[in-house]
Amino acid sequence: LDEESLSILFEYIPNLRHVMTDDDSQKEQIEYMFDACDTIASKYRMHHWFHSLLISISRDTPVLLFLDDLHWADTASLELITFIVDEMGASIADNASCAQSTNVFIVGTYRSNEIDNSKGLQNCLQQMQGCCNVSVTEIAVQHFSSSDVNLMISEALCYSQRLTRSLADIVHQKTVGNPFFVKEFLNDLTVENLLVYSFSQRMWEWNEDLIESRIISDGVAEILIRKLRRLPKDQLSGLTMLSCFGSEVSLEVLNLVKNSYGRLDILQSLDCIAQA
Repeated sequence: LDEESLSILFEYIPNLRHVMTDDDSQKEQIEYMFDACDTIASKYRMHHWFHSLLISISRDTPVLLFLDDLHWADTASLELITFIVDEMGASIADNASCAQSTNVFIVGTYRSNEIDNSKGLQNCLQQMQGCCNVSVTEIAVQHFSSSDVNLMISEALCYSQRLTRSLADIVHQKTVGNPFFVKEFLNDLTVENLLVYSFSQRMWEWNEDLIESRIISDGVAEILIRKLRRLPKDQLSGLTMLSCFGSEVSLEVLNLVKNSYGRLDILQSLDCIAQA
C-alpha cells in the first residue's frame, strides 16, 4: 500500500492510523470520492486496498477478523467480504507456498431467523462456499446445557464447578440456557446485590432462595427493561430519541439532532451506553 492508499483507509478506519504509524499528529487529509462515472472501478480499488491491508498485517502474525451481526450488513460491506475471501482463495491457488495468504481467519455471525430478510447475505454465503481453496464451516449455536452454564459461571467467578453447581442450576432454569440471557441475568444479580463479592471473606456470596424466588415473566426483555431504567437521564433521553428513527439511522441525521437539541450530545450518550 502506498501513502495515498493508507491515507484514504485512515479516513475510513481512524484507529488504523494509531496501529500502523507512530505519528499522532493530524496530517493533511485526502478525501476519496467515488467517481459516479466510474463506480465499479472505484469500488474495486477500495476492495483491493482493504485486501492488501489484511495481507500486510497478517504477513508475520495470524489475524482473526470477527464480523458480528452480518444480517444487518449492507450490500457494499457484503461485497467487500466476498471479494476478500475470494481473493485469498485465489492467491493460495496461484502460489501454494504463499503462507501469508492463509494467515487470516474470518468469523462471521448472524441470526438464522433473520437470514430470510437479507438476500444479500444469502448470496454472500453462497459465493463464499463456492470460493476455491476456502473452507467454510457453519456452526449453529444452541442454548447452553446446565453443565455449560456451570462452566461459564465457574470461570466468571474463578470458582470450581463443584461450588457453582447449585447456582448454575437455578440460572439455567431461569434462562433456559440462552447465552445472552445468562450473561444479563448474572449482571442483574450483581446489580441487585444477590450475587456479591465479600472482601472480608474473600469469596463470592449469593442467596439461592432469593434468586430462586425471582419471577421473570418476560424473559430477557424484563431484565433489559430494568437495565434501561437504571441508565442516567441523558443517556436514556438519547436512546429514546434514537428509537424514533426505527432500526437504522445515519450519522448525518444524528449530527443534525445533536446540533438542534440543546445541550444533549446524543452521540456521546450512545457511546456511553455501548461501553456499559
